[in-house]
Amino acid sequence: QLISDKTLTTAEEEINNWLDRTGDSVSLDEVIKEFSKPPFGWRDLSVMDILIRLAKKDKRQFEWRNEKVNLPAFFLHGIKTSERAAISIKSIEILDRDTIVAVVKNYRHIFNESLDSTDEANNVFDEIIKKVKVKIDNYKSFANNYASERFGGHLRAFVDSLEELSIVREPKRLFEKIDKSKDEIKSQADNAKELKEFIETHYSNYKTIRDFSRGNEQNFINLDETDRQKADSLMEYFKSDNLPSNDFPKIRKIYSELEDALKGLKKELHKEVINAYKKVYDEVEEHAKNSGVDEDKLPYAPRDEKLDRLKEE
Repeated sequence: QLISDKTLTTAEEEINNWLDRTGDSVSLDEVIKEFSKPPFGWRDLSVMDILIRLAKKDKRQFEWRNEKVNLPAFFLHGIKTSERAAISIKSIEILDRDTIVAVVKNYRHIFNESLDSTDEANNVFDEIIKKVKVKIDNYKSFANNYASERFGGHLRAFVDSLEELSIVREPKRLFEKIDKSKDEIKSQADNAKELKEFIETHYSNYKTIRDFSRGNEQNFINLDETDRQKADSLMEYFKSDNLPSNDFPKIRKIYSELEDALKGLKKELHKEVINAYKKVYDEVEEHAKNSGVDEDKLPYAPRDEKLDRLKEE
């Protein structure tokens, strides 16, 4: 929780001024050792308490093993002597109001949602990182599970962009990165959202129709010209369309029509086969009759048995 009164106490000024003179990044271990000496003689927990108050007054921030940490995490790591060298005390670059307003606007532009924090840079930074990590969790499994699909690249690109944002440790750098990439990430976000909804709603049917298209490529050749054109559209969709949702209603209609056409074709071919068998039987029986051969002696299934079996197929 930030403190509205930014006035520093004498002790806070002592440490803050020393940090300014020492450099942009100083370990907690160095600070504690410095202020344990005369004339200060401060205990380690007292130094940590002062540093926490400096952070609440927007003067300092903390990193543990190169990762930005909040105040509870700083305290939990800092009370362990072995971890103090891994904690860095870093200065905070004050960002003007226009910069904060701009990133709040950019975030809404990209993700079509608002931030709760809109005033203080660190709070905005923390909320963006938190929300970005939630989005990574929401989309990463889709990016992994559908990586081999033609549309999988869109999901991977979005997750990669989110992960790049999630590892930025400074508000200024994050805000600049968002501003520079806002249009690209918005496009990725829109595509990923569209694909996630498509997968959850239509992927099963999409896969069924794709399997139908691949399995009947040779059969499509036997259709009439109109249906062959439909088949060409169907196959092209699965070869080239990497954002499948827009045309999917049309593809479902084509699939239904082609399925009916193939059933009709199969029925016609089946009828032709039966007629061909009838003709063969007629010719053989006529030849047998002319030759004086008893039909019961012919070495093949009786006409009715064979034709009945064909009709059932």
